[in-house]
Formats: sequence, C-alpha cells, structure tokens
Amino acid sequence: MPPSRQHRRVPTSCAEYPRNCDAPITCWPHFCASSGPLKSIPAIHSSGIGAHIVGRRVEARAAYEEYQRACPQDAEVEHLLIALRDASPPSRASNTCIEHIYSYFAWFYDYNMCDELEYQATKLLWEALARSLPGRKDLVALDAGCGTGLFGLAIKPATQCLVGVDLSEAMIDQARQRGIYDSLKKAELTEWFSRDPARQYDVIGLCDTLIYFGDLGQVLPAAFKHLKPGGILGFTVEKGEVSPFVFTDSGRFTHHQNHLLAVVDAAGYRVVTQAEDVLRFEYGEAVIGWLTVVERPSAKSLV
Repeated sequence: MPPSRQHRRVPTSCAEYPRNCDAPITCWPHFCASSGPLKSIPAIHSSGIGAHIVGRRVEARAAYEEYQRACPQDAEVEHLLIALRDASPPSRASNTCIEHIYSYFAWFYDYNMCDELEYQATKLLWEALARSLPGRKDLVALDAGCGTGLFGLAIKPATQCLVGVDLSEAMIDQARQRGIYDSLKKAELTEWFSRDPARQYDVIGLCDTLIYFGDLGQVLPAAFKHLKPGGILGFTVEKGEVSPFVFTDSGRFTHHQNHLLAVVDAAGYRVVTQAEDVLRFEYGEAVIGWLTVVERPSAKSLV
C-alpha cells in the first residue's frame, strides 16, 4: 500500500474521507482485541489497514469490502481490493485513485518519506543522471510526476529551465511553494506524453512515478520522444522478481529488469547505466529498486 495509509487519521464519518488526517491511525490489534462486532466506519477501515500491514490478506479484504459498501467513493480502497481479490490488474492506477491518495498525503508527504522512511530515490536518481551530465548548469529539464518537488530540488542547480508535471493538484500546490519550477502543469502522464512535443528536454526524470504503471511500454516510448537528440531520461521502479511485472498487495507494481531492458530496446534507445539500490524503507524493510538512465541517440549517430 502507499506509505501514506499507515499515517492516515481515522475520521469519524464517511463524509470526512479522504481529506482529513492529522494523526496516526489507531492500530489494528486494538480493534481485534475489542469486544463485540466492528460497527463504525473508522473501526472497519482501521481493521483493514492493520490487517493489510501485517499481511493478513483475507481479513484485510473482508474489512475493506465492508468499508467500501459504506464509502464507495474511496478510490484507493477500490484499487487495493483489486490486488487482494487476485483480480486482473489494471494497466495503471486510475486518475481517481492517484488524486484520491495524494489529496490527503500531499501535506505530510515530505515528512513521511524523508524523515520516517529514509527516502533516497531522488538523490540516487539525480546522482545517476549527473554522471552523464558533468558540470552542466544549462539543462532544460522535465520532472515528470514531480510530486512535492523533491527531485526538482536535486536537479534545480543544474538547470536553466525546470518544468514539473503531476496529476495531483494537491502535490503541485506543495511543489509550487518551493519556487523552483519555471512551469508546473497538471496532467496525467500517458496523456501528456502522447502529445506532440512542444519542447524537447535535455533530461527527463521519473522518480517513483512508474510504480503505478504495469507495462512500461504504455509510457516510456512516448516519453523518450520528448528528449532532445542525445538527451537522457532517468527513472526508478521497485525491483520485481517475476517478469515482466507484478501488481502487488501494496497497490503498486514491481518490474523485472528484463521488462525494463525490453521496453528500452524496442524503442531503439540505449541504457546508459542501470543499478539496484535501496529507494526507501517501509515497515522496517528496505524497498529495493532499479535506477535506470536511458539515452536518446544523437542526430549524428542516426546518420
């Protein structure tokens, strides 16, 4: 599940979901030990979260299904139930799901990720990209899935122009407060990348963005077209052991290395570097990911 769920306040009514969360949830064992049936919406929801956290899939599914009957508008729970029911996975998380999650996660995202989960992905991705861009201070860069601007902070000193795109208005509002972007746009990435490039970029970063996509062939080839000849694109994914990708109980996708290489190769591009590293921690366990940097062939090399 998104790391946000472990910190989501338990509202007192369905009408409060999903926008109100100013304290951690009450833990699942408390509700399991309480006498009598779980009747309140907050108790049912917390029971599902707690069971989900400790891997009790049957209990989590039952609680989420009961909660969903009372609060069918919770797109995040709807998304998680696809995995817990072992149903056919979506091609990507829906727009509604992403906007729902980050509408409440945005305001404490930085604290949760950086202070509590030891988030390293933005730093690692920029370091991987910077090795191919030594000394550059004039980059035209795109932060695709910019979130609150953590990757933007890392790349900003090397840019003359920095553009951010994100689906969540709440996350864009946080990014705007940093004052580092020359332009911020609200858009879904597959739709945005499918447009004819109005501008091409020296570098594109997708940091912790592709975890909500299954087949990366639906987004990366179109993204590559927004690079200048000789430009580079860097992305992170969570490492998967099963090829090509798996929709996990977390509501995120993991991707096998073979899938990453196949998508890049099919598009006619070249992997410059690829490495696995710890992106962050979740429930005390390291989340291992792939950091991949891809180069668009230069005009000269195409001749």
